[in-house]
Amino acid sequence: MGSDIKRYQDNLRDELNGAALYAALAAAESDPLRKDLFMQLARAESSHAQLWRDKLSAAGIRDERFVPGFRTRLLAKLAQRFGPRFVLPTIAAAEFADRNKYAGQTDAIEQTPLAEQHELALIFQAKGMPKEDARRVASQMMKDKKGALDTLAREELGICSMHLPN
Repeated sequence: MGSDIKRYQDNLRDELNGAALYAALAAAESDPLRKDLFMQLARAESSHAQLWRDKLSAAGIRDERFVPGFRTRLLAKLAQRFGPRFVLPTIAAAEFADRNKYAGQTDAIEQTPLAEQHELALIFQAKGMPKEDARRVASQMMKDKKGALDTLAREELGICSMHLPN
């Protein structure tokens, strides 16, 4: 159980840092469409964080005040100063280094499949897929939970290296 608690705490911290970073990217983004996509991704990460909070609470662990990590704060400041495009390659490289972090962790997909499906659709939209196509593809992908988990991990890592239109 101790290793589960540590994993839940690590996942919670990662989701909260992700939400803070996407919110910072949204705040620094001037394009309304990209700003909205970053905000939706921030909300999705916050929703994922709630899953880990609930698991920790069920295990008798109290919620602690969250302070974004140094990396998140630094990238947020750089995005604010130079724009999101300046930090996206750094975010992509760091996330690629952590690409196996969620391997085998089906908790979120099993417990919040619609939220995960929505996040997949947002990621596909951010990559330029029309909204309805993105929703349809995400819905189809969620039929295979393991494949969906692999795709979510891969696509979340690739979102930050996407080539966004001007």
